[in-house]
Parts: sequence; structure tokens; C-alpha cells
Amino acid sequence: MNLFKYLETSHGLAEEGNPEQADCIVCLAFGRNDIPDNKLGAIGFLIKNGTDQVMIKRLKSYNFNPGLPNIQLAKQVMELMKKYSLSAVVQWEIALAMDGEFYEEHQDQIFIVWPPKICKKGFNSKQVLEATIMIMDNHDFNVPILVAHKLHIKRVVALWGAMVEEKPIIVNQKVFCFDSNSIQKWTRSKQAWKRKEFLVRIHHLLLGWV
Repeated sequence: MNLFKYLETSHGLAEEGNPEQADCIVCLAFGRNDIPDNKLGAIGFLIKNGTDQVMIKRLKSYNFNPGLPNIQLAKQVMELMKKYSLSAVVQWEIALAMDGEFYEEHQDQIFIVWPPKICKKGFNSKQVLEATIMIMDNHDFNVPILVAHKLHIKRVVALWGAMVEEKPIIVNQKVFCFDSNSIQKWTRSKQAWKRKEFLVRIHHLLLGWV
């Protein structure tokens, strides 16, 4: 790993690999406008008693707002699914940000990563990827197109590389926006993100996560 490249927080990654060789799409969320992190455990508990489809309908009935970045990430996932005829493993906010008709039509191809029942301090990227890898293993997926916010993807790829031997395919990071209404204050602006992101990347290095 190039340490300087890893710690630089202002840019994304160059495209790498052939998307036609992928067997799935993986997408991580970026903030959300509802449900504070300390309430995620309730979602994790509820999913134990219902299918993905039931949970999606339940949360939509509460008028859950996934936030602009996740709406744009979901749009990119839907485009990639249609273009390459792929299934997708997505963090729950992304599934909720998808077009309703698209989700209904492709729900058998969309596998959702929900927060765990015990989730007191949020649901970090490492935990999301660990759960994602379990889903991929259960469905014999090996080579994902990895989708994330442009200023998030370096850390996501570094975490992935420490857990999985197979390299992900990187496409153009179309999503670069922030949302001033996000309940996660570090995703409200580029400045707020960069301040926290540098410290998070140092944290991951010190713990040996990357």
C-alpha cells in the first residue's frame, strides 16, 4: 500500500479492471438524513423478524430519507446492474434510495447489508465489508464492482484489500456530493469529511485494518 496515496483525502481512485468480468456490485452508503447511529440496533433487531422486502416497506412507510449522496450512489448501482446484468450487495441506505419500481423488479438480485442487533456506535465501513463478504460467499460472488463516494473509496478499497485476496473492479466515482442535512455531521461538507477522514485513516493504520 502506498502510504502517501492512502492518506491523501482529496481525490478518488482511477478506474481499474474490466467491469464485464465482475460477478456482482458492492456499494457502501455515505451518510443518511434519518435514524441516528445509536438507533441502528433497532433496525438490526427488526430485520430478524422480517425479510428484506418487509423491512424496506416498513422503513419507507416512515418516509425514511437516505440523503442525496445515497440517492446518487443508488442511481449508479441501478445503472451498473442494468448495463452488466449483475446482482448487487448494498448497504441498507442504498436499497432504500433505489427507485421503488426498480427494487420491486430486481429484489431477487439485491442483497442488503443491515446493521447488527447490537450497534451502539454506528456501523463502520469495516463492519459493512465483513457482512458484505459473508453475503458474497453465500452466493458464490467473487469479483465485485466496488461503488462508493469518491472521497470514501480509497479507504474502502484499502479495507477490502486487507480482507480479500481478489481485487475489486473500480469504476468512475460519479458521486462527489455532500448533504448539509445528514445526521452524520462529517458527511455534511467536504471540509467536515476531510477533517474526520484523515484521522479515521490513521486509526485504521494503527489498528492494522489496512
